[in-house]
Amino acid sequence: MIKVLIIADDLTGAMDNGVQFSKFGIPTLVTIDTNIDFFGPECENIQVLALDTETRHIFAKEVYIAS
Repeated sequence: MIKVLIIADDLTGAMDNGVQFSKFGIPTLVTIDTNIDFFGPECENIQVLALDTETRHIFAKEVYIAS
């Protein structure tokens, strides 16, 4: 069951944050899949999900519309 959701604007940010949890043995998934099924089998044992939205280089207006 996901207890923590990290939304990062690039892969480095997602990895930097996700590794902090995994260092303590907390099941963590870092992904670029923005269509992930939070209740699907891939997240069944995950407690921390770090999601890379790849929005760092997108103009603010485009990011707002995309979300």
